[in-house]
Amino acid sequence: LDLGAASWTLRTAGLPTDPQDGLALIACAVNDIDTAFVSGQRGSVGELPMIFKTTNGGANWGSVFTDANNANTATGWGGDGGDRGWFYDGGPVGFAVAPNNPQFVAFSGYGFVHLSTDGGGTWRQAYVNPADQNPPNADTPPGRDYRGIGLEDTSVWNLTWFDSNILWGNSTDIRGIRSTDGGASWSFGYTGHTQNTSYQTVVHPTTGVGYMASSTVHDIY
Repeated sequence: LDLGAASWTLRTAGLPTDPQDGLALIACAVNDIDTAFVSGQRGSVGELPMIFKTTNGGANWGSVFTDANNANTATGWGGDGGDRGWFYDGGPVGFAVAPNNPQFVAFSGYGFVHLSTDGGGTWRQAYVNPADQNPPNADTPPGRDYRGIGLEDTSVWNLTWFDSNILWGNSTDIRGIRSTDGGASWSFGYTGHTQNTSYQTVVHPTTGVGYMASSTVHDIY
């Protein structure tokens, strides 16, 4: 809709047409009416994020986010092939463009935050230490250690010390996280626990065996 026009003009060329692919959020800078982004969820292929961009006021749109092989995204522990796939994040539930610069874009899902400084050409994670992130155009390796930056995505119910270096964080949705360096970094590098949530863990004082209360149901308390 142009200022003063009596009606809206349809601008959908290049946008997905599958009814399961839902567009939800649109954003642009206030100083550029021709460049805009629209984001949503690709339900047709399993609840994956999708982002489209126009530079000509919506006359044409093109995808600026590729989940397969993390083609244009430097990832944290979530991503194609990682400890959690893109489906875990789902479609963007938050999306924003810098008010004075359409090159700076951010979106958040159910688990992660990603940023772009080149108008969606490339993206990078913004929830673990940048030195720990994985390169784009490659599968995210599972089981790596990461250092958080304080932007965590879930509840941690209890911390258990197995010894001076090994800790277990009982967590919602992500099952649990393990540290082997006194809490400096954390990973999903473990086996044997596949339920949604771990709530409480205790360690036998003499045998060192850990006992965990877990569930397929999150946020019981």
